[in-house]
Order: sequence, then C-alpha cells, then structure tokens
Amino acid sequence: MKEIFQYIDKIPEAFYSLFIGISAFIENVFPPFPGDTVIVIGGTLVAAGKMDFLTMYLAVLTGNLLGALVMFYLGSHVIQFLRRLTGKSKLGEFLSPEYLKKSEEWFQKYGFWAVVFSRFSAGIRFFVAIVAGMSKMNVAAFVIAFTIATLLWNSLLIYGGYALGANWQTLIDILRVYNIFVMGGIAILVIAYFTVKKLRQHRKIKEKESKNG
Repeated sequence: MKEIFQYIDKIPEAFYSLFIGISAFIENVFPPFPGDTVIVIGGTLVAAGKMDFLTMYLAVLTGNLLGALVMFYLGSHVIQFLRRLTGKSKLGEFLSPEYLKKSEEWFQKYGFWAVVFSRFSAGIRFFVAIVAGMSKMNVAAFVIAFTIATLLWNSLLIYGGYALGANWQTLIDILRVYNIFVMGGIAILVIAYFTVKKLRQHRKIKEKESKNG
C-alpha cells in the first residue's frame, strides 16, 4: 500500500484529481483494485494542502458513478449472452426468466437500499451494480442511491485520511478487518437463506408424499 502512496506522490499535482478519478472508476469495474486506499491517500493530500477538497470529492464521485453505470449497463445488456453460455448449468438457473423475475420484484422493493448499503463493502458493490442492471432497476433510482452511498462512504474515507495524515495506513488496516467481518456476515446470511429454502422445499415434498400416500 505504501507503494501506491509513493507512486501518487511522484505524479504532478495537476494530475492528482485525474488519477484519483480514474482509480475510482477502475475500482468499480475491477474489484481487486484498491480504490478505497487511493481515496484515503487523497484525504492525506488534502490535509497536506496538495489538493482542493471539493475537486478531490468531485473526482471520486464522478469516477465511482461512471464505473458503476458501466457495470449497471453491462448487467442489463449481456444477460442473453450469459444464458447461452451457461445453458442448463447451475449458474444458468440464476439467469432463468423465473429467477430474473424474482430478482426484479426484489429490486423493486429493496433495490434502492441494497445499492446504498453495498457501497459500504468493497466485496459486494461490484456485483450489486451488475445485478441491479440485470434486474432492470430504474436508472434514476440507481444513480440517486449510488450517489447518496458514495457521498457518505467517501466522506468517511477522505476525512479519515485527512485526520490521520501520515498515519493513513492505520485506517487501511481497520478497513481490511471491517471488510472481512462484513463479507463473513454476508456469507452466513446467504448460507442460512439457501439452507432454509432447501429445508422448506424438502418439507413440502414430504407433505406432498404424505398426502398422496
């Protein structure tokens, strides 16, 4: 992570905003990219007087939003290709018209808040944008939800970098642990959901067999 800081520090100050905006974009289309780290470092640059706060903020917001919209539209336009690619595999079941209809209904109810909360976890924000596109979520609603979430999350990152200054690595370590807990919690919820669903299906089959017997 220190290498990133050293690299940014070598960039002419006039290009700081461009670099941070591009980094924010890349993070949304390529999850392994350490976008949050770059934003935290941006906060330290603001504290050092090397960047204007508003310029930094707008660069991050623009990059994040453009990247998320790319994934949103990708999700809405490649669905047919993915169906042909997966065929009758297990993955194909999640791309069936029945499953997509359920996804659309779910996103109509909870999509706004799903997009908001996804921004607070580096591990799921990428996938939620794609699923939102696949589920035909209203574009305006997606943009509003994403913008609100980005403003909140980036405020924390920028302020953290600004407050910690040279000790910005401390915040990165905290974020790493935070993301582990969030992803672990999501994994538990997903496993619990499919377990309960499987048990209910099994119970219905048993009840049907009992009635027929």
